[in-house]
Amino acid sequence: MKKTAILAMKYYLQDRELDYTQIDEFCEDSKICDIDILQNKLSAINTRLVDRQSLALEAAINPFNSDKNYNFLDKSKISVIVGSLSASVYPIFEYLVSAYEKGVNFVNPTFFPNCVANAPASRLSIWNQFKNQVTSLSQGKGSGLDSIMIAKDEISSQKTEYAWAGASEETGAALAFVGDSDQKSIKPIAYIKNCESRYIGNLSEDQAKNFINSVISSWGVDKFKHSIIYSKDSKLFSLQPMLDLGRALLKIGNNELDLAVVVSVDSMGFVSMMELGRYI
Repeated sequence: MKKTAILAMKYYLQDRELDYTQIDEFCEDSKICDIDILQNKLSAINTRLVDRQSLALEAAINPFNSDKNYNFLDKSKISVIVGSLSASVYPIFEYLVSAYEKGVNFVNPTFFPNCVANAPASRLSIWNQFKNQVTSLSQGKGSGLDSIMIAKDEISSQKTEYAWAGASEETGAALAFVGDSDQKSIKPIAYIKNCESRYIGNLSEDQAKNFINSVISSWGVDKFKHSIIYSKDSKLFSLQPMLDLGRALLKIGNNELDLAVVVSVDSMGFVSMMELGRYI
């Protein structure tokens, strides 16, 4: 079975195009992490969630697309997989309010959750002529990590050669470019050793920790010797675990770590975990 590697990691957050190597620079700027001002500005100019997410995804991969070192890529073999929390939660509330006020026959189609959730990934594929599979998902804060897991499965089973996989929210986008770790064209940052995504329900904090520790132990990871990054709750939603993934990649790329595990747990009961190893 093919191993999957992360070949690039790109972000677009509050009008800034960022690489994973700039993660520390972003996190030190607390103003960027406060999205309330951004949301108010966007609402004032009457932009739609679907448009904001689509443009953020496009902006995230723009530097990659303009890099001549990647001109060899066959775009027809690139898939797009995008996860989001807000893409389903926000439209559901908009739909319910609109249906209550105007009746179900007069609801704006852009409030339909399936339209809003699917559109950003589809637009990214169309705009860039990526002609392989397009997948959207919305299942909690770990949706971005889960998107990378789906890409890993598709690459391992040879359904696709490369994929842009990650998260988009009202605040921006984060995308990993993933592919076969044995390919010779692009040097991997790290490879994905193990991953787990599961709905564990309304467990206590101790029960959730026991579940996470059991998974980490089954991977043979010594949690006292390796870096375990627990993604905190934040207004960045599914982008937060992607930022933590960038931190792990930065440490691995700088040879500070050989192995790291990123863990995302949210209040809805979704757990997403990913083990990364240094590419040798």
